[in-house]
Amino acid sequence: MRKLLLISVILSLNICGAFSQINLVPNSSFEEYDTCPNYHSQINRAIGWGSYRNTPDYFHSCSSSIYVTVPNNAWGFQYPTSIACNAYCGLYTYGLTGANWREFIGYQLLSQINIGQKYYVSFKVSLGEKQSIATNNLGVLFSTVAFDMANPAPIINYAHVNQTNIIIDTTNWTIISGSYTPDSSYQYIIIGNFFNDSNTNIIVFDSSGTSGSYYFIDDICVSPDSIICNPFNFVCNVGIHENNIKNIISIFPNPFSDKTTLEVNSIDSYENLLINISDVFGRSLRSIKTTKRKVEISRENLPNGIYFINISLNQNEYKQKIIITN
Repeated sequence: MRKLLLISVILSLNICGAFSQINLVPNSSFEEYDTCPNYHSQINRAIGWGSYRNTPDYFHSCSSSIYVTVPNNAWGFQYPTSIACNAYCGLYTYGLTGANWREFIGYQLLSQINIGQKYYVSFKVSLGEKQSIATNNLGVLFSTVAFDMANPAPIINYAHVNQTNIIIDTTNWTIISGSYTPDSSYQYIIIGNFFNDSNTNIIVFDSSGTSGSYYFIDDICVSPDSIICNPFNFVCNVGIHENNIKNIISIFPNPFSDKTTLEVNSIDSYENLLINISDVFGRSLRSIKTTKRKVEISRENLPNGIYFINISLNQNEYKQKIIITN
């Protein structure tokens, strides 16, 4: 399995007394996966994401299936928002199998959003040109509970952030954005069309296509900082594959709450091991130099979040993501 290490900017860090707000949506561009998709209806293969209604899809360049590969798949031709990236998801907003057919995706936010504090939201969409209908009402709904296919999120004719214009662009990515001040401590984000057919505007633009409206989704952002989500642009690191680095260096446990151990594997000899811990913005937080093969790394004063360990070994550079939790 091919799985990329990449920068997944997902939480707020408080480092050296400076508070920086960043994206609260984990795996916000669907790059991280546990298994390559090989058919439709596999959004759960993107780490953390799940179906909150019906059967949304996951697309990745690692797939050999004509249905769900990137850029050319069963619903259209589209590259990810960044040319260095490999993935996005897709869902129906109208039609397909009957009245009020909708597909929703959802994920648990890194932390619950605070009542009374304004949050900024953005995501990018592109219409799949192999369908025949375009709609409005693509939006975001926050929830205090998780949903799934057996217990789907309802169609309630309301969204916390909503696009009222019909999106017809099949070539470019269209940014949907807005702000919301919550009245509850929501923990989950849901994306889709939450309005029924009678409250959804449509354009039928190709009578020869499949009778439905289908959109690709990428680069999802929720943050109390408007700059982060206006717009949010995910940055992919395409240089290192996790399976390759695991043959050389192991870090366990990961995630961890107090301390973890880094161990060098399958290296005959070396003089020095240089370890640098950085945050998601690339700022160096701590450096360790040692001749030992096994090094214990403690969290010390680092808050919960995603960090990167940059390792210099025998004139080679390696990079591994670590996660600190409670």
